[in-house]
Amino acid sequence: MDEEAAPTEWGSEKVFLSGADGKLWPMFFFSVLLVAALNFYAVSREPDRVMIDELHEHENEVVRVEGIMVSWVEDPYSDGSLRLDIIIQDETGVAEVRWFNFGDVPTIGSTISAVGDVRQWEGRFWIQSLGNGALQWDASDIVEPTNVPLAIIGQDAEPFVNQTITVEGYITKTVHPDTVWTSAYIADHPNYANSKHQLRLFISSASGSWIEAGSKITVQGQIRFEEREFRYVMYTQGPEMMVDYTVIPSLSELEWDEQDTWGYEMNKLVTIDGIPYQDVNGDWLIQGPEAHQHICILPSERLLENNASSFSGIEGTWTGRLVWRGDIDDVCIDDGGEYTSDAVIGVEDLLFQIVSYPSTYIDDDSMQWNVTGYLAESLSPEDSSASVRDAQSWKDDKVSVYVQFQSSRQEWIEEGQRLEMTVTVSWSPEYGSLNLVAQQWTLQGNPLPAETLSWDTDVVVWGYAENNLVYIEGKMLDADGSGVTWIVRPGTSDRVCAETQGLANLSLAAMNHSQPWYGRLIEKQDINNRTNFLCLSHASAMDSDGDGLSDYSENEVHETDVNEVDSDGDGFTDTEEVLANSDPIDGESTPDNCCGTGEG
Repeated sequence: MDEEAAPTEWGSEKVFLSGADGKLWPMFFFSVLLVAALNFYAVSREPDRVMIDELHEHENEVVRVEGIMVSWVEDPYSDGSLRLDIIIQDETGVAEVRWFNFGDVPTIGSTISAVGDVRQWEGRFWIQSLGNGALQWDASDIVEPTNVPLAIIGQDAEPFVNQTITVEGYITKTVHPDTVWTSAYIADHPNYANSKHQLRLFISSASGSWIEAGSKITVQGQIRFEEREFRYVMYTQGPEMMVDYTVIPSLSELEWDEQDTWGYEMNKLVTIDGIPYQDVNGDWLIQGPEAHQHICILPSERLLENNASSFSGIEGTWTGRLVWRGDIDDVCIDDGGEYTSDAVIGVEDLLFQIVSYPSTYIDDDSMQWNVTGYLAESLSPEDSSASVRDAQSWKDDKVSVYVQFQSSRQEWIEEGQRLEMTVTVSWSPEYGSLNLVAQQWTLQGNPLPAETLSWDTDVVVWGYAENNLVYIEGKMLDADGSGVTWIVRPGTSDRVCAETQGLANLSLAAMNHSQPWYGRLIEKQDINNRTNFLCLSHASAMDSDGDGLSDYSENEVHETDVNEVDSDGDGFTDTEEVLANSDPIDGESTPDNCCGTGEG
């Protein structure tokens, strides 16, 4: 029988607690204390450090990573958000830290510690951090950049790879204050022709102010080797580019006879000679030497402060920033008018923006963007789409984007042709990708020169030149009597078919030697053998005087005059003499007295 419990007075009643019940209260209070202590420990303790290659194992957990700060971008969406995206690297990999309500950051290359939640979206992992305490570093971990001359980097860049340095020079491109991603070159002379050394800059984060082309700047960043471009580049941040405003950059002069090149001066401060006038709509324009030559100008109050007559009709040199006005789809000189200078996004910037923040562009597919770039492949009149890249040659390009061309065309557009396009951006459900559509475009400058294909390269390499204009050196002949014309590599059985619509009056018999042939490399089908093969379409050779001999034959083989049908003036054409084995540059040697009229 249990021992009688001791009475306890609560209020006016007596309550009896058994021995077991009396132990519950101490256990309850101990449990509350233990939970509180664990919660305090969980909140106050520093999260465990994880290696970057293990982040995927800690989704939705608070972790700490430590490594070298490689780069950062402020407000990556350009929407005014208080956000800093940081790339941090440890010995196992790199990770992105999205830091909201951020504070100060140390020098690029410094060692930092970042705390935040591991987030994931469609296979992309990042660390989301909040507030000043999310990033920490010791004073001993801050890198002090070293000033290095461009010439030293040019002689040997390897010692400076992944080192934080400062470089002084002249920037070759105008940087818009709101452009988050862009690139330019820093040179050792403001004049491109006089510069001896140049270094490519990859600039992230908006600079916040205009940096004019030709300005003297000091940039801080890290040297990297870009494997795709086979060259060293420098990564830097826009806000850390310091401008020496005591050095005034020279202004670009716009020439009325070279309007197709004005696109190269976009966003730069420029000058132009002309007479300003106001049209019937009240818009101001500058009239050039010819009636059809004019450009709009947005005059500032400074120019119009007295009255319009002090500005109108006065011939002079006018200065402003060359900008794109979307409401008139044309360039304009902005001298402080009601329109501000909007960033003209090039192919490179546009592609960066689309890939990173596609929703910004596909929310309104009626929005138009002015884009310049170079065709990455020749575009036939029958085709309506092609890739456009940010450099004329594939060796120099950084990005490319697929573009549809809506309007019909009668002519080919060649690889490397510079285009200024007005495009819209939409979503293509068929391909599950963004779709750029060129509403209109203009051609600028010249395309890439025709490539000379080498017989020593693999046929796969020749395939890269498909649809391009090329040169193929060889002897052209009807090899098998079938009527098919071939270009044959001398001394071998290597050959490629040739469509000779472009031969005109050229005499194959008179050019019985190896020489370059010009045409478009196309792919044809052999239906009987179910194979495809390459062929030189519209194969031809230059014949300046139309005598039947190509310029190459006359210059390199017979030493005749490419501008004279009868080089020696003996009454016989150069081709007639070559076919008769007489000397076309010797007036005494003719088909009549030399070798007969045989074909040799």
